[in-house]
Amino acid sequence: MLFDSPMPFREAIESLLARDLLPTNMSSAELRGLGKSILDRSLFSARNHYTEILDQLKNELQTLLNPVTAVRPDGTPYTSGTDVASVRLRLRRSLEGLGYQAPEGKKGTIEDLASEPRLNLVIKTNQQIAQGYGYARQGQNADVLDEWPGQELVRLEERVVPRDDWDERWRAACQQAGDTLALGIYRDTGRMVARKDSGVWQALGDGAGGFDDTLGSPYEPFAFGSGMGTVDIDRAESVELGLIGEDEQVKAIPLNYALEVSE
Repeated sequence: MLFDSPMPFREAIESLLARDLLPTNMSSAELRGLGKSILDRSLFSARNHYTEILDQLKNELQTLLNPVTAVRPDGTPYTSGTDVASVRLRLRRSLEGLGYQAPEGKKGTIEDLASEPRLNLVIKTNQQIAQGYGYARQGQNADVLDEWPGQELVRLEERVVPRDDWDERWRAACQQAGDTLALGIYRDTGRMVARKDSGVWQALGDGAGGFDDTLGSPYEPFAFGSGMGTVDIDRAESVELGLIGEDEQVKAIPLNYALEVSE
């Protein structure tokens, strides 16, 4: 099947639209205490009580997730949308218009709502959460599960100072989920591979092993700004690795997301 324009990433857009704005003065640690059922339904940023900014962020993210195809005067198509730098600039200007001032001694740091590091984190993390959910939801299709029943945790983006604890995180997640198969494959091959219906993915997102930088979901991003993500493992390789038997089927799992609850 061929398409003459980009297809909207429907699952990602719907997951974003399902989130209610949650203005708050709470820290990241305090927000985690609210529980998954609330956070999965919310769009928020630690210590950001500006409803106007969260609403603008939500609208900007829709364009980031779903660029529009337009046509130049000469008839050639091009993709029109926005980018992180443009969104960052507009959000900063909006914060300035609201009279926002960084906390004393925090200007330019991650605790400054208008700083480049903070805005990059907020924009990219929320974009990746929606995309991660969208890809995971697409991957729950029965035909996709039949052809691609496994996943591997890999580095998708390089970091100047990458976290060096993913082996530890993986072992802890396997142990918490009771996935001895994934743990055995890791010990034999060094690869972080598991079935798509394994509890290891939720354990990884929950911070098994005591990690507190995770996002509570069984799909990427598993931790803030980590650069880690998943790639599919096809049936032949899954059988070869011992993830599944030749005639075994992997089942779809609930992603426990607000969108699915409302369906």
